[in-house]
Amino acid sequence: MSARMPLAGKDLGRVSAVVAAKPYMVEVSNKGLVGPRPVIWKDGVGPEEVEAVPEGGTVLLRVDVSPPPGNPPLAFTWNVPPGVHLEQGESGRQVKVAADAVGRYTTAVEVRDSRDLVVGRGEGTFVVTVSKADMDRARENAAKTARLTAEAVRLWNRGEIDRALETSAKAVENNPKSVDAAGEYRRIASERERMRDILARAGEHLSRDEFVQVAGLLDEAGRINGQYPAIAAMEKSMQARKETLSRVDGLLASAGAAWDAGDVEGALRSVQSALALDPGHEAAKAARDRLAGGRDRIIAGLKEAAVFLEKKQFESAAAAVAEVKGINERFGPLLEMESAIAARREQAWKADQMLARARELWTAGDMDGALSTLSGILKTDPEHAGAVAARQQTAQARELVLKNVDQAKAFLAQGKTDEALAALGRAKGVNSAYAPVKELEKTVAERKNRAGRIRDLRATAQKDGARGDLDAALAGVENILVLDPADAWAKTERARLAGLRDELRAVMRRAEGLSASGRHDAALAALAEAKARIPGYPPLAALETRISGADRSARTRVSGMLDEAGSRLSKGDFSGTLTVLSGLGSDPALSAADERRAKELARAAKAGLEKTKAGRIPGKAAPVAGEAGKTKGRATCDKVFAQAEGRRAAGEHAAAIRDYQEV
Repeated sequence: MSARMPLAGKDLGRVSAVVAAKPYMVEVSNKGLVGPRPVIWKDGVGPEEVEAVPEGGTVLLRVDVSPPPGNPPLAFTWNVPPGVHLEQGESGRQVKVAADAVGRYTTAVEVRDSRDLVVGRGEGTFVVTVSKADMDRARENAAKTARLTAEAVRLWNRGEIDRALETSAKAVENNPKSVDAAGEYRRIASERERMRDILARAGEHLSRDEFVQVAGLLDEAGRINGQYPAIAAMEKSMQARKETLSRVDGLLASAGAAWDAGDVEGALRSVQSALALDPGHEAAKAARDRLAGGRDRIIAGLKEAAVFLEKKQFESAAAAVAEVKGINERFGPLLEMESAIAARREQAWKADQMLARARELWTAGDMDGALSTLSGILKTDPEHAGAVAARQQTAQARELVLKNVDQAKAFLAQGKTDEALAALGRAKGVNSAYAPVKELEKTVAERKNRAGRIRDLRATAQKDGARGDLDAALAGVENILVLDPADAWAKTERARLAGLRDELRAVMRRAEGLSASGRHDAALAALAEAKARIPGYPPLAALETRISGADRSARTRVSGMLDEAGSRLSKGDFSGTLTVLSGLGSDPALSAADERRAKELARAAKAGLEKTKAGRIPGKAAPVAGEAGKTKGRATCDKVFAQAEGRRAAGEHAAAIRDYQEV
């Protein structure tokens, strides 16, 4: 160290000294968080305080110097990194610092004594691990839990207990540590179960229409939560059920009144309406079964009565109605059926009287009166079977009588007394009491010598009968009866001739049927048998001629087809042979011999086809022979073929077929 005089520039002297430096240890310690610990949110656990420094949290730092310096007071200068700030006015031994973000921070400090000499420097660290977002999430979730709990209470008070339970469950799930949330959840769950149990029991009583018990249980449920919609819904259901039962009772009463009044269908409609309101109503089901059963029995009785009435079995119809009338005496269709039975009985009685009167009039010869009476029956009963048939027969008979009377008048005018008598005979055969016929017959008889005429007619009739002309003989006998209806011979002869002619006509009809089916031989046999008994009947002879011609044509056709088949077979046309034979089929004109011949030809043709097919099988080539062998084989074939032709011409068909097969 040197000293110099001011201004003069002279050195006053120099002094030197040796001083040993004394070291000081500066230690910065982290005294931890100042203030409340941060709260974070743990999922499944809820809010939780943690031993950590949050963003913006104050940390206390302290500086200690050892050994203590000898020149107090000490001065401290703090140096903080970016993002860290000191609390306002902090510059002493202890300072409070805070960081804005999560991280590790190092803070430096310089210590000087009263002489402004640096005693030492030190560093301290602190760590920020909790972010503001973590703390905000905790606060938000806590607020959410509170909101959910409050919402659950609000929903419960509004009667939405299911949503209230769901919301309170979410609150507990969100924050299991929340006492309020857990308490509300337990309360709501318990009350809801009670409510469900009460309403379930109320529903059972309602299903049995026990309304007093239902009302008591609904009051109990209302004390738990009067706003629950299911309570009002069940009250509404109970009122609706009461109204339904009231309407069902009214409909059943209406059905009973309708049934008593005879309105069966109306009664059933009322019961069906009651069952539509309450399908399980026992009284309504019983009423339906009883009324439907009664109606069905009545309808069955009416159907039975209608069948009897259609058959005009009036007593049976009335009995069928009486059997079911006790079910419902006022049923309209029953009363209508009774009236119909009475009316039809009266109508049938009158119709029978008129029908008897019509017969009397016809027998008396009053054809117009009989026809008018029958028409009167049909006016009241158009379907009266007896009257319909009688009127048709009477009208036809009347026309026939009038026609023959007109013909007799015409013949009489021409002087043809025999023809006139024949026409009158035909008219009398229809109605012998008709007055104009009698009068005209008398007139004709006066013009003719009846005895002589009868002798001539008998001789002619006998002659015609002897030669088999039964129609002419019958006509002669009828003429005799016109002249003398009491002629005994004529009556007997007429019966005999008519019987013979009917027998011949029956045989002829049978023969015509046999011939139509192709059985000409049977038809001719039947005619021959009849002809042997009564020869000379012209229609029988004509029929025999016609059937004989048809039989000859059929046999000629069959023979021609068999000849053609034989010709085709001899030429080796086996398929053509079978085609021709198939045309015969089951032809009735095929005799037994022709049928045997057809079968033999068919067998030969089939055998030829089989051999032809066998000869065409691939891989089976015919052996090659010399020219001498070929010539010999052809000669043998020609010889056998000529032999087959000769046998076929002689009728030896089986032998001919064997020769053809050998060829």
